[in-house]
Amino acid sequence: MNKNVNNIIYFTLGGNPYYSLLLELCLISLFLTKNINRIIILADQKLINILNNSKLNKFIQYELKLVNSNDVYHSSLNKFSIFNHVNITNIDRLLYLDTDIIIYNNIDILFDAIYNSREIYVSNDSEISEGMLLMDSPHHGGLLFNEKQLGDIKKNKIKSINAGAFLFNINSKETFSNILSIAKPGNICLEQPFFNYILHQNNNYKYKLQKYITHSGYILSEKRELPSKPIIHFCGGPGKFRYKFIRMVNYMDLIFSNFDKYPEMRSILFNNFKNLTKNFGEILE
Repeated sequence: MNKNVNNIIYFTLGGNPYYSLLLELCLISLFLTKNINRIIILADQKLINILNNSKLNKFIQYELKLVNSNDVYHSSLNKFSIFNHVNITNIDRLLYLDTDIIIYNNIDILFDAIYNSREIYVSNDSEISEGMLLMDSPHHGGLLFNEKQLGDIKKNKIKSINAGAFLFNINSKETFSNILSIAKPGNICLEQPFFNYILHQNNNYKYKLQKYITHSGYILSEKRELPSKPIIHFCGGPGKFRYKFIRMVNYMDLIFSNFDKYPEMRSILFNNFKNLTKNFGEILE
């Protein structure tokens, strides 16, 4: 890893308080895989209070930044607002992760890949569908492109982009600003279509993250198979906490049960679950 580079992993969180538990699962996996990178969490005040009260703090160091993210749409959109809340320099390399992700192996090697790049490193999620997903899919910008653009996408088989994880540097600041300027609530898949649309317009992306991420977390969990890639995304169903949490915990139990600190951290996680139930009542889907 380049010693002169600052590596940042960041998340966004807001709305449903139970999503703090999904984030904590990812943080636990980062701790167990010996992450040494800076961790930043953009969250609303309610979620900041929850994370501040978690006893997982004694294991995992992270920075909390207050943002307006009181619903799932704004929480998702805030992944593109990182430049508005954190001073990013030209030696910083950033990896955004959705909360429904587990890290299986150390991911430091990812940051070296983008050291001098002007592109955003992304991945395609065709593995979780039948056949290749293109950008003409409504979930990936299909409703935003004009007829000529849609024709070009189909002709050239331009693959869709999954917005659950991406790697970038300061060169993406204008791109993110453009996404924020056109995004609005009510789209079929939150912020992901706008991400695809602007990246296609700017032509400043590469599928180099594909080597490091699988979006088949649910399939791997069901089959109880170990992953071949270090980043495991439980892709699909935004806002469906209960299903995600059960499947992610089951998979964490499979891959980390032999780690010394995991039982204690798992116990803290479920104690946090009980506290959320006491403070917020029935699970919000």
